[in-house]
Amino acid sequence: LHPVMPFITEKIWADLAGDNAGLLITSDWPSYSGSLSDEEASKEMEWVVGLISQVRAVRAEVNVPAAARVGLILKETSGAVRDYVMRHRGLIERLARIDSLEVEAEEVPSGAVQVLVEEAVGYLPLAEVIDIGQERGRLEKELGKTEGEIAKLEKKLGNEQFLAKAPEEIVAEQRARLEEAKTAAEKLAAAIERLKAA
Repeated sequence: LHPVMPFITEKIWADLAGDNAGLLITSDWPSYSGSLSDEEASKEMEWVVGLISQVRAVRAEVNVPAAARVGLILKETSGAVRDYVMRHRGLIERLARIDSLEVEAEEVPSGAVQVLVEEAVGYLPLAEVIDIGQERGRLEKELGKTEGEIAKLEKKLGNEQFLAKAPEEIVAEQRARLEEAKTAAEKLAAAIERLKAA
């Protein structure tokens, strides 16, 4: 609370730490012993965060409406992953915008997009939420545009006269734009592959 309510937090600090402790704003962060660290709990939460991040990334890639709730089907999970899911089910459903979570499903419905997470393979059945063919067409069109921009930037950066005459900051800006376009193209291609498999 200190940045928001500094007068109150300074007063609480003075009462708790004593007059010789100085001001809270200049005090050191507390340090903790290694015995308070739990590697297994950290691994578990990293997995949960990774799953939620992957689901959200896939939803964004294939243009699933933010308000839409979809199911998540997990296959090929280890025993530890099943435990993680059961312990954090509510958190996963809320943060990944999932309305149902199935573990160790026998079948995957058609129109499901794959989500890869360490020690598990997940599927989001999106056929009810988006038109997969239309979305794939949109992504392919966007990929074509991005690839055209990449070709234009590569041609410009391959031109010796441009490199010799242009200021260094302009050349650096063009190189940065090229890297951004390549990253975007990779993401678009991955999203298209996901939809092809659906």
